[in-house]
Amino acid sequence: MNPGGSVKDRAALYVVKDAEDKGLLKPGGTVVEGTAGNTGIGLAHVCRDRGYKCVIYMPNTQSAEKINLLKMLGKYKPRLAISSADVRPVPAVAYEHPDNYNHQAKRYAEATEGAIWTNQFDNTANRQAHILTTGPEIVDQTGGKIDGFTCSTGTGGTFAGVTRYLKENVPVVKCFVADPPGSVIYSYIKSGGKLSERAGSSITEGIGQGRITENLKPDIGLIDDSLLIPDQDTIKTVRLN
Repeated sequence: MNPGGSVKDRAALYVVKDAEDKGLLKPGGTVVEGTAGNTGIGLAHVCRDRGYKCVIYMPNTQSAEKINLLKMLGKYKPRLAISSADVRPVPAVAYEHPDNYNHQAKRYAEATEGAIWTNQFDNTANRQAHILTTGPEIVDQTGGKIDGFTCSTGTGGTFAGVTRYLKENVPVVKCFVADPPGSVIYSYIKSGGKLSERAGSSITEGIGQGRITENLKPDIGLIDDSLLIPDQDTIKTVRLN
């Protein structure tokens, strides 16, 4: 039911509003982000509505559907006659590599007048969006009768924000992070805080992580357990409907 089709719309709105509130983003400015796709789609909608240019860097390994949707959004003209999404697929490399899509987005924003890098992975306005909206909606729509919550993490904003709200408002709830192969979150939780090297890979897009982001860091202590989800189980679940 989110306008752009995913929960990432909430993070997109809140990182833009946060930049506006801090005076970093001015009318006619440019919003720049590195994303696997869904946050970029959310930002494209928000920027189109609020009159900003939007430049998206993303790995060229992401699905053609997401890349094409972003390009399509860029063809529309918002009310201020500014073209919204300028999508820039780049080679997929590890976060530690200087040409990782996030680092390229940061460099572009720093070199462009009137531009801001929304930094979804470490900008805690992302997490705050889910403390203020997603968590309360879950509690309201379940009447508070919820004893377990699980989701995967990319930036960690959704999982951390929802977990924080649930833990503070539904004392019995247990929260479990679901992690794909190739991510370190599962082993980090299971080992009690030891960050290991990435091993393996997954066909999933936009989830899994090689580090503990600033969005996830404040709520690590609230996580009850972690689950490693093989791709085979992911595919079966996707096809259940």
